[in-house]
Amino acid sequence: MNLSEIEQLIVLYWPEQPEIAIAVAKAESGLYPRASNWGDNHRTCKGSFGIFQIGCIHGSELEDLYNPEYNIKKARQIYDDAGSWQPWGAHSNGSYLAHL
Repeated sequence: MNLSEIEQLIVLYWPEQPEIAIAVAKAESGLYPRASNWGDNHRTCKGSFGIFQIGCIHGSELEDLYNPEYNIKKARQIYDDAGSWQPWGAHSNGSYLAHL
């Protein structure tokens, strides 16, 4: 899957704010589907994975998190549950702004 296909999937799941969603994903992983951060500590487990760097605490299989569509869909679910971008460090620390 190339970058434009990944961006199209993000737009599909975030039609109301595609630019922000793409910027957050770029800041989190560079849109690299197999991005891994084993240093993220999430209470009972370590690691964040895939395009949106979904934390292990969200109960998904690692290979699922490396699947672009699964990762983006899971990110949307986390976003909806939180009601904001708060779960993503790239949004909280403002690093996503460099990708707008």
